[in-house]
Amino acid sequence: MKLFSEILTKARSYRGDQYYPVIVITQIVIIVQALLLEDVLITAEVALASQIRDFVFMVTGGVYLLLNWSLFSRLVHNSFWSYTILLILVIELTMITLLLNPFAPLLSTDSDRQPYLMGMHVVLFMVEIGFIVFCIYDIFSQGTAVTDKLWGAACVYLMIGISFGSLYDIICIWKPSSLGKYFSLGIASYTECIAYSMTVISGIDAPHENPNDLIKNISIMEAIWSNLFVMILVGRLLGLPSQENK
Repeated sequence: MKLFSEILTKARSYRGDQYYPVIVITQIVIIVQALLLEDVLITAEVALASQIRDFVFMVTGGVYLLLNWSLFSRLVHNSFWSYTILLILVIELTMITLLLNPFAPLLSTDSDRQPYLMGMHVVLFMVEIGFIVFCIYDIFSQGTAVTDKLWGAACVYLMIGISFGSLYDIICIWKPSSLGKYFSLGIASYTECIAYSMTVISGIDAPHENPNDLIKNISIMEAIWSNLFVMILVGRLLGLPSQENK
């Protein structure tokens, strides 16, 4: 327990600018995995391609959530909320390991996993929104260097895409085939939802997807929000005093 406490204390002592580049790199890895990993493995004729994709994605996702918690803990300066969010994430990761383990899942059918996945993704989406709010507060606060603001902005922008992917997956869990095609509930559905979300914020059409009206309308909101964030960020950076730019 003493070693665990020392690790948490050290993690909370880092500055936000030390986390943002690492989180951005992890986000890029997650997005690349969602877009390409399974297709690359299938093209390379690797056995158990989907299982390997699921395992790698779960490990990377776990690292990503813990990095976000470390940044959140540094920003809030409140032990109660820090440890509460950590407990939530530990429970989330434990349930993910039990339910979505590609080699020995606790529940093998989508109907059995559906209520648990719904609860997990709702909690995950709420936690991700909280991370976004605190990161935005950090990068728009005074005294933050321009370079750190840019890394933080990249982090928030990609976090928007990933978090909306969670929201789309909630809809797909609630009503399968909401993206126009049925995907197995779990990592397969989640990666497709992240891929669709990234097409939305990048302004690229996804011709292979035919989502229902609810996802279409939410994707319009996501596109507006992500572009509005970029516009506000550019205006904020252009309006920085010369002293802060230095």
